[in-house]
Amino acid sequence: MKLFRNLKTIARQPGLVPAYLQWCAWRSVDHVPRPKFRSQPNQRSEASIGEWFTFSEYWTYRELIPRSEERLLLHALSRPDSLPGFALDVGSNLGIFACRIASLGHQVHAFEPMPDTYERLVKNIESNGLGDFARANLLGIGDAEGFAEFERPVNSPGQSRISTSGGPDVTRVPLTTLDQYVERASIPYVDFLKIDVEGMETRVIRGGRKAFEAKRIGTVLIEISPWNLNHAGTSPLELFEEIDSVGYGAWRLQDNGSPGEPWQSIDLEQIISENFVLLPK
Repeated sequence: MKLFRNLKTIARQPGLVPAYLQWCAWRSVDHVPRPKFRSQPNQRSEASIGEWFTFSEYWTYRELIPRSEERLLLHALSRPDSLPGFALDVGSNLGIFACRIASLGHQVHAFEPMPDTYERLVKNIESNGLGDFARANLLGIGDAEGFAEFERPVNSPGQSRISTSGGPDVTRVPLTTLDQYVERASIPYVDFLKIDVEGMETRVIRGGRKAFEAKRIGTVLIEISPWNLNHAGTSPLELFEEIDSVGYGAWRLQDNGSPGEPWQSIDLEQIISENFVLLPK
């Protein structure tokens, strides 16, 4: 019955039907697709991503990293001294960014607080042979050390978010801050920071105030969803004001991977879910 319900839903979008039938064929032989990253000059190795739980999850991330985000990442990690760069992947999910960064020969520390998603992150790192370049942490990043309760959408287990209502289906996860982590790990500079934490972005910035104010972070890619921010008890305006207060600017990410409009010139009420670039002022 589940198959027929899914087909009925997918049939409303005809382009999905062939992909879903192929997914069912893969699953019937206990196989999942592993899309590969686009080849880049001088990359250390090829890499691919698997460990999908659902078709919805696979379909959402099947292109892995959009070109605009990859262009930003490549530029941020291209250091003048040609040495490998260093990155933090906050809200790593299955490790798409972490594996891409490590496959290019850069060091990356990834953070995923949900235990089962963390296991899939680790499997993707290990299956690509990237253990020397990527470190996985079973941790969330917030504005204080401690614990928080997380919930997740049923059809997208990788998109966990902080719970505001509690209940039997939440998971208690450990938290640290950017400032605490970079100090304990003796990280002098972060070339690239990705933040995708389903509404906790304001807390991540707040917990990294010392690192931001000291300009120890170069380029930041941050996803902003007003619904997620409101769910977590904050707002886009509060987030952008927090970013301003630590000495960074925020610009809408353009298709070519460069900063576009500053947040002050954007109607925040019209944002649904967008990526922004943060850079030191």
